[in-house]
Amino acid sequence: MAPRFTVRRSPFTVRRRVSKTNGVSGGRPNAVGSIVVHSVRSFRMSVQILIVDGHSIIFAWPELRALHDHKTASARSRLTKTLTEYQDLTGTHVVLVFDGRGPVITQENDPEGIQVFYSNTGHTADDIIERLVAKYGTRYSITVATSDLLEQQTAIAFGGNCISAEGLRKLVTNARIDFARELKRRNAR
Repeated sequence: MAPRFTVRRSPFTVRRRVSKTNGVSGGRPNAVGSIVVHSVRSFRMSVQILIVDGHSIIFAWPELRALHDHKTASARSRLTKTLTEYQDLTGTHVVLVFDGRGPVITQENDPEGIQVFYSNTGHTADDIIERLVAKYGTRYSITVATSDLLEQQTAIAFGGNCISAEGLRKLVTNARIDFARELKRRNAR
């Protein structure tokens, strides 16, 4: 069973100053297939966590950007469905974070679905992502999906791995292909 994350106010403020090589062996990304994954080399628990910067992905994927231009909720819903499917296909625990509104951080939980967080007024999704990686980065294998380079560097500094929006698209596509291949193989028996 994957962990359920909680976001609490931190007694300190996370700074975005990160050196060019902080947390990365040699300061270079590792290539995994055709997906560039910036990572910290470690041997942690086998639980895989994917934290997604929702608006970064929406604005990077043309089909979601088009939906967002007409209705923001439609783009968020489509991304949530796509990531729920990815979680179901791979077993990777997915946490989706959006910039939100309101006085408190809100969270939507579906018992079988992904966790969705909305930041509160005065904070961004980046703040929540940073807190989650800082809190859980040493206990779990966390990958952050964002095209924001500063956010990637910060996640790496806290012990996470990073992929771009295009890398996330490839992960989702590969999961679908692998599932279809496995289903075909099992049905051929």
